[in-house]
Amino acid sequence: MNKFFLLLVITGLILLFQTTTTAQPLPPNGGHGQTGNQIPGGGAPIASGVPVMIALAVVWVGKKTFDLRNLGE
Repeated sequence: MNKFFLLLVITGLILLFQTTTTAQPLPPNGGHGQTGNQIPGGGAPIASGVPVMIALAVVWVGKKTFDLRNLGE
């Protein structure tokens, strides 16, 4: 129990210092060839990612359903 507690404290301290000491980079001043700052996300479209996310969710639900049906056999 004592070794586990020591390991837990050391892991917690490492995670605490790692997250508090890392610096975030400054945001870019402007895009390439643009006169002002870019909008957050760089103006990347998210429309193409939504169908992919929905397709992955459908596959995941189908696998869960298949696994639950085969669990009783």
